[in-house]
Amino acid sequence: YESEANWYLINRYGGKWIIIWSFPILLIGLVGLSFPLEPDNRYLLSIFIVFVPLIQTIIWSRKL
Repeated sequence: YESEANWYLINRYGGKWIIIWSFPILLIGLVGLSFPLEPDNRYLLSIFIVFVPLIQTIIWSRKL
């Protein structure tokens, strides 16, 4: 995050992956309406999926 140009690149990259990974969360929600899971399992899976793009972005940003 040393320059303004890198800041925008990192946010663009991270935003793209957050959008992509939002689809599995949507699917989990839709499946959960038809086949209720234990709340703890559904929430844990959703939280895990939220952290995936964050970790991807951090790893990618260190290469800049």
